[in-house]
Amino acid sequence: MKNILISEIIKLVNCTKNMHIGDQSIVNGTGWHLYRGEYKIHTHSSEFYILYFDSAATTLNISAAKQYLSYNPKIDRKKVHVIFAASISSLQTLQEFKRDVGGYWEAKEYVFSLMRSELEDYRNHILDLMPEDYVEPPIGTPVGIPFTNLNPLLSFFDDDSKGRLGVVLAEPGQGKTYQARYLCAILAKKGNYPVFVSSEQWKTMSVSDLSSIWKTISHSFRFVGSPIDWIDGNEDFVIKLAIKAGLFQIIFDGFDEYMSIISRDSDVREVISNLLDSVENEGSKIIVTSREAFWKAEVGDSLSGDNQCSNIFMYSINPFDRNSMRKYYKKKFGSEKEIEVAMGIFNMLEKFNDVFIGRGFVMYLIAELVKKGTYDFIDIAGHAHGGIIRWLFEALCEREIGRQGLKF
Repeated sequence: MKNILISEIIKLVNCTKNMHIGDQSIVNGTGWHLYRGEYKIHTHSSEFYILYFDSAATTLNISAAKQYLSYNPKIDRKKVHVIFAASISSLQTLQEFKRDVGGYWEAKEYVFSLMRSELEDYRNHILDLMPEDYVEPPIGTPVGIPFTNLNPLLSFFDDDSKGRLGVVLAEPGQGKTYQARYLCAILAKKGNYPVFVSSEQWKTMSVSDLSSIWKTISHSFRFVGSPIDWIDGNEDFVIKLAIKAGLFQIIFDGFDEYMSIISRDSDVREVISNLLDSVENEGSKIIVTSREAFWKAEVGDSLSGDNQCSNIFMYSINPFDRNSMRKYYKKKFGSEKEIEVAMGIFNMLEKFNDVFIGRGFVMYLIAELVKKGTYDFIDIAGHAHGGIIRWLFEALCEREIGRQGLKF
């Protein structure tokens, strides 16, 4: 995790509007700095202090700061917020501050404290994203990348190494959104704060705002009713600092759809380069999903000569196989009869095109058909009447009408 600088903390505090800290410290010591701040609520204001210890601070430096406070009784220690670099958190002399100061935080914890209520509320919304009846799809992984989870995309986030950009490719209807929602819910369940970006969110944004990927990401909070109002105008800085503090993981679903909207103003390679800058500078862990055809056509090998390309890791969601289908229907249905009916329909459709029929949305459509009990037009015993393919095309059309909000 990257070190958070006192200049970044000051800028973040000043973004909140109801607090202000001067850019210049009132006292400087070796390894420590004292700043004066002010709470401002309507016409009322009150002062506070930030005592910051950087990663080079030693026990002697910390003792010198304590001595300074002791010799200056005008500084109320209950108004002093002690903030320190993670690398010195184990120093006993530092921990002694806990007894009598107004606040005591590691730098990343202080960043979190400024947006705690909004993030906790947001995480509750993310927990609701968990898909019902989830089964793991077959996922193709980058060569040489180890993974310890059944789902390698979870290992992508569990790994504490440097930042990286994961690109998850799949054909339409293969389950990109299904997978993205699952990842977000699992990360939230583990106590993380995954930021889920999807097409239904950016439909409410103007194209000019969409052209900033950081505004697009920050809009995710507003969309679910947990806005961090004070970051408006500072989205780039605040989101990146929260990533640097290890708070956010970004899961950007439908990157290809997003690019189709902003393509007049932005080049796909420029947007990817922007994300890769954050991967390198803030240690971001970001996953984007995209249709395979779009990625090959618009990106392809165009980044292969870029030094940042080593931070891109390619994954693929492959068609569900027979075993995955059966697991899904076991979760979906209570009776063995319904499971066998669903598998019978799958077996029939598989004869036409096993790759296409292995897509996630077909698995779902079969389940809906069985649930409704309106499958009399199908000869489950083995031979499909012409109705089976007609049904599939009609179901696909109905699905797209619903997704696109089309009216006739």
